[in-house]
Amino acid sequence: MYLRTRLIMLIPSIILSLYAMSQDKWEEVKFENEIVIVKDIGIQHEKGFVVAQKNETVNVIIADDLRKVSETVVDDLNRYLQLACQAKIKIVSEKDKKSTDEKNLIILAQKKSENLLKWAGLDNKVNNIDIQEQECLIIPTKIENANGIVLIGGSKRGLLNGVYSFLEKSSMNIHWYPPRIYFNKEEVFPSETFLTKADKLLWNKGEIHWKPVLRDNICHGPFSKKFIDWASRNRMNIFVARNSPEDTTSPKQYKNLVNYAHELDIKVLFLGMTHRLPNNFKNISHASDSALEISTKLYSDMFKEYNIDGMAWHTASENITLNMDKEYHKKSRIEWESIYLNSYEKAIRKIKKDAMLVMLMGWVYMDPADEIAKYVNKNIISWIVPRTPIIDAAVADIDEYEKYFDRIWYWLYSGVSADGQFPVVKIDYLEKYVLEAIDRNHGIAGQGIPSSNVANVMYLVESGREGAVSSDKYLQKFGELYYGDSRMGNALIKYQEALINHRNWFNNIHTRDVENNFSTYEALLLKDVYNTVINCAKTAKTPLIKDRLKAMATTVIRCFIKRGKTNVSRLIVSQNDMCKMIDESKLIFNDHYFGVENDFFWDELVKLENQQE
Repeated sequence: MYLRTRLIMLIPSIILSLYAMSQDKWEEVKFENEIVIVKDIGIQHEKGFVVAQKNETVNVIIADDLRKVSETVVDDLNRYLQLACQAKIKIVSEKDKKSTDEKNLIILAQKKSENLLKWAGLDNKVNNIDIQEQECLIIPTKIENANGIVLIGGSKRGLLNGVYSFLEKSSMNIHWYPPRIYFNKEEVFPSETFLTKADKLLWNKGEIHWKPVLRDNICHGPFSKKFIDWASRNRMNIFVARNSPEDTTSPKQYKNLVNYAHELDIKVLFLGMTHRLPNNFKNISHASDSALEISTKLYSDMFKEYNIDGMAWHTASENITLNMDKEYHKKSRIEWESIYLNSYEKAIRKIKKDAMLVMLMGWVYMDPADEIAKYVNKNIISWIVPRTPIIDAAVADIDEYEKYFDRIWYWLYSGVSADGQFPVVKIDYLEKYVLEAIDRNHGIAGQGIPSSNVANVMYLVESGREGAVSSDKYLQKFGELYYGDSRMGNALIKYQEALINHRNWFNNIHTRDVENNFSTYEALLLKDVYNTVINCAKTAKTPLIKDRLKAMATTVIRCFIKRGKTNVSRLIVSQNDMCKMIDESKLIFNDHYFGVENDFFWDELVKLENQQE
C-alpha cells in the first residue's frame, strides 16, 4: 500500500497538561502502545536547514527495494513529524519521484538503490563510501528546489538506524524510553517517548556517516512488539528474548514476533538453552546418550520451527536436574555443560551455519577462561560478567576471555536481582565497563528488568551506539529530559553518591537485611534528594512525569526506613520525619496514572506506612 501516493493523516488522542509552569507548553499524546511527552517551544528561533514546517507536507520517496521495512519507517516518520511540527507526509513511490511538488523532501534508500540515488545525484558519492550493514549516510541537499534529507543505509537495519538517528539529532531531540514492567504486567504499560515541538524541524549536523560504536548492541528483555520497537528505535541489532518458548508447541505469537524482528533486520536469540528434556521424557537419565540425543533434537527442532538466529546458554540456571544424576559427579561441571552444548552446536549449525551460540561465563562456578576453552569452540560467544564490585560472584578476567574466544559480550546489570523495581542509579559503575567494551569492541547486553532503572538502561543503550559520556554529564541531561526539570540532574548525582555503598549483590539495600546503615553524609544527600523530588513533583510538567517522580520519592523513603536506623542517621531524618515523608508523598502522589491496580509505588507507600504503625 506504500507504492502509491497517499496523504497520511494522524488523529491522536491528546491529553493537555495542566502542569506547565513556564513559557514552554507540555502535553502528553497517547497512542495504543506509546505515550509521547511533547515539549512545545512555539517558535523555533534557531537557524538551520529546514526539513519540515508547520501545516506543510513533506514528500517521502521510498526506494522499491525496501518493501516491508518501509511500513515501519512511514508510521514512525508520520507520527513524529506531525507531533514535532504538525507536518504531514505524502508517500511517493520510486517511479513517481518526479511528481513531487513540495518544499521539503525525505528520501529513504539503501546503498544498492542505484536508480533512486542516481536521480538524486548521489550515486558517485555513495560509490566512494564504504557503508557497512548497520551504518547510514544522512545527507542534507537540494533536489529540484526542495530541501531534501537523503538517508542511505548499508542495509534495511542501516536505514532504520539512520532514520532514528536523524530524528534524534534533529531539533526534535527525540528520546525513546522502555516500557515499564511492574507486577509482571508488561502488557499494561506503553513505551514512553520525549520530543520537542516547534513551528519547524531543523537539521544542523551537516552530512554525517552514522556508525554504531559497537557492532553488537543487544536488547535482553521481554519478547514483545513494544520491546522490539524500542530496541529498533534505539538502534540495537540483536534481541535476546526473555521468557523464550520451551518447545515447538508454544503459541504462534512467538513465530510472529521473530518474523517482525526480522522485518526490522534484528537477529533473535532464545534464552534458556540448557540440558533440558521435553516434559514427557523426565525420567530418563540426563547423563545417558539417549538424553543427549533427545535434548539435542528438542533445540534443533525449536531452531527450525521459530527460524531464530541463535540461542543463549544460561549456565547460571540452578533449577537443572542433570546434577541429580550420580554420573554427573564423575566429571567437572564444564565437561557436562560442553557435552550438551557441543551436541547442540553441531545440530544447529547444520540448519544455520552462522548461528550465534552464546554461553554465560565468568561466574564462580563457570571459570576460568582457559579451562572452559578446553571443552568448547572459540566461536562460541562468551557472555561474561566482568569482575566487578556490584556483582560479587562475577570473576571473569576480560584479558583471559579475550585470549580464548573470538566474540565477547558484557552482562551488565541495570538493576541487581529483585531491586529492579526500584531506582538504583549506578552510572559511575557502568561507565568503567562501557569504556572497556568500546575500547575492545565487545558487545553490551544489559541485564535486569528496565522498570524504574531507566537511567541505567538508557546509559547502556546510548553508549553502545554513540559512545560513553561521563557519569555526571549523562545524569544532568537525563534528569532534565526524563523528569522535565534541570534540578533532577543534580538530584540523581547525589542519589548515586548516597547509595554507592548500598547497591552490590550482598549488601543491596532493597534485597538484603544487613547492618549497613547510612553515614551522616549519605543521609544528608538522600534528604536533599527527597526534597528536590517533592519540589519537582509540585510543578511537574505532565502527569506521567509526576508518576516517575513518585517512584523516586517512594524509593528514597524506603531507603531511609531500611538503612536509616542509627542515631547518626536519625539526627538527619528521624522516625517522625519518615512518617511525615510518607504522609506528604501520599498527599502529592494520590493520582494513579496507570490505575490503582497497577500502581506499584503507591502500594509500596502503603506498605511503608503500615510498617511505621
